[in-house]
Amino acid sequence: MLTPRQRLARIARIGLAIQAIAILPAVVAMMVSWNPSNQDSAFVQWCVSYWWSLLLLGTFVYTAVAYALSFLLRCPHCRYRLSRAYTPTWAFASHNAHVRYSAHCGLALDASRSD
Repeated sequence: MLTPRQRLARIARIGLAIQAIAILPAVVAMMVSWNPSNQDSAFVQWCVSYWWSLLLLGTFVYTAVAYALSFLLRCPHCRYRLSRAYTPTWAFASHNAHVRYSAHCGLALDASRSD
């Protein structure tokens, strides 16, 4: 049985992975366009011309996922948004010691669920 912290960490890790994947093409295109070793390649020419569009798209996806995670990371008991309660979204994925309880209902996030 997953504890509330483990469930929240799983959601946060998925969100952080999506954010990293969204930014990766923009970083690759920027690196290729700043050091174009082979000017004849169609890929290099495309990167030189359109790296900024990948950067804008990656930034938009990164921001949208961060905004969505602020609504998805909720206390399982009272449904209070935990990401706005005390720390950024990545704290759940990195097992931050400051995130121990729900600020609204006091549920211990490390306690196993008792039925």
